[in-house]
Amino acid sequence: MREYIFNLYYFATDNLITHVAAVIYMHSGTDEQKRKYLLSKVGTDLSIAKYGDIPTILKDKENGISIERINSLMRLDNLTYIFSDLLKGYDENSFFVITPIQNGNINYQFRLEYEPLRQHHIDKFLGLDSLSNNDYLTKYYVNEKFNLTQLLVDDHFVPIHLLFNHGHYIASVKLLLSFIDTIAWIDIGEHHNFIKWVNLYADLTTLGITADELWELRNSLLHMSNLESKKVKKGDVRRISLTIQQRDSFETKTIGDTTYFNLIDFIYIIENAMIKWVETYNEDNIKIITFIERYDTIVRNS
Repeated sequence: MREYIFNLYYFATDNLITHVAAVIYMHSGTDEQKRKYLLSKVGTDLSIAKYGDIPTILKDKENGISIERINSLMRLDNLTYIFSDLLKGYDENSFFVITPIQNGNINYQFRLEYEPLRQHHIDKFLGLDSLSNNDYLTKYYVNEKFNLTQLLVDDHFVPIHLLFNHGHYIASVKLLLSFIDTIAWIDIGEHHNFIKWVNLYADLTTLGITADELWELRNSLLHMSNLESKKVKKGDVRRISLTIQQRDSFETKTIGDTTYFNLIDFIYIIENAMIKWVETYNEDNIKIITFIERYDTIVRNS
């Protein structure tokens, strides 16, 4: 049976993808026959292509979409999103071949054979001899479902709890504050995002401390391993520190010039904040794309 198949192109100038194109054919045969047919037309059919723009919602640059976002879409196996305006009305499950045009030249090297982009592809593109199969999406993104909570628990909260359970309380809270830095950047993507993220997702009312005070604790602990941030020394922000008590057994109190909160309660508050934050990804597919784009830059153990 003859059906619609597509030669799809995206056009990049350096690291900016500016527009897309499609050539629509009617063809029959097996998937391999369709593939060979489309590949035989690559480049020669650009003169009859229909050109179009990238959907505005996907753009992360004024005039297009970055290569980092393209890679994120490829990792989620959703690169066809950039052609959605151009192919409106056609079956999204139709057979296609996607070819990049880089600075006016057809780039055969970066075509994937109908599978999501993974680390071993990147290794191959870079010419590395030892190909890695160690990619977090292989484990946590299965059947188009992203187990984001488990990824964050395994990467961050397992070591936080490990340090805590072995009595390394300061190292544990340092890692927890660093985790907030990480996910605040992933979520908001700008400087001075720690306080914004905490205010958005964490309920600190039971602790009786503020996001601004946590920020100053973070600055002094991570940089100097003390409680003497500039604003604390000037008296602009209250000095806070931690104590180790049973969960929900300690009410934040001030002794001398320092206010103490229960670290265990704080850990659970941030874990709940993380869950609340993760739930926002169920409502916004674009956030998943941005998450992958930014998390790919995070240094991980594995």
